[in-house]
Amino acid sequence: MLDYKKSDPFGTKLSLEEAIAEYDKSFEMRWRQVLKEFKEATEDSIHICGPSSYLFTLAGEKIAVDPQIRRTSDFALVEDTLKDTFGSLSAILITHEHDDHFCTPLARLLKDTDVLYYLPFGIRERWVEESELPPERIRYVHPGDVFQIGDVTVRGFESPHVPFGADHTLVECGYELSTPCGRVLLPGDIREYAYTAYPECLHAPDVCITHVWAGNDAIHPEQYLPRMERCADFFARFGAKKYLLGHLYEIGRAQLYMWDMDHAAILTKSLKERMPSCEVGVPLFGHGYRLFSCEEIK
Repeated sequence: MLDYKKSDPFGTKLSLEEAIAEYDKSFEMRWRQVLKEFKEATEDSIHICGPSSYLFTLAGEKIAVDPQIRRTSDFALVEDTLKDTFGSLSAILITHEHDDHFCTPLARLLKDTDVLYYLPFGIRERWVEESELPPERIRYVHPGDVFQIGDVTVRGFESPHVPFGADHTLVECGYELSTPCGRVLLPGDIREYAYTAYPECLHAPDVCITHVWAGNDAIHPEQYLPRMERCADFFARFGAKKYLLGHLYEIGRAQLYMWDMDHAAILTKSLKERMPSCEVGVPLFGHGYRLFSCEEIK
């Protein structure tokens, strides 16, 4: 086991500044190791390659959801590993157009490979243009679309990224990945916790990837605690057996907008209060987990 897995900065009580410093020192090691483990994985599993970037091995297929490298300096460190790993994937699913989810430099690097990109229908054209992906390599996903990636059934659904009444809109597509062994739900960066239009068939997944986000103030409890309660109410409605909490320590954000292990602990407690039988885990960058047991792969 690598040293960073023995004393992971995101699993300790380091300060936010200390955790970011440790991230900076270990990024290249984490990235190379997680891609190696992902490429070698044969069982159903999830590997974490960023705050909200996921690599799935499912029914023999290799599928990435929102793979991204946020900082140009990090991209330069690992560029040699990217084309080999991501160019051989079965598919890359993108939830929405923000650069912490749709990494256009990675797309440009992969534009002459065979990997298919699945993008939400309605994504702004400038993002498609920046990606330089040829049209034959893009599939647009409408809410309600169901398609196959090998033996994995994928369902797309609307998952609002901005609260109702906001002065702007942003298209976001959530995904359900299903195999005979289990179902994984990825609502994405949901921001509208009053949303009630999710298809009933999405209820009771085996695993729900739950993004921690409870407003634009991560440092004043009087601001974020009420919204985190609504977040717990919202995700408990899915009735998942297991919740995996992501979107933490998003390097590049100011501290005011960055969620950490303390926020994850609050959401864990709130989910368990509503669903005592559910399991809640916090997958960490550079780690891999058996998907339907959520046990860490050592």
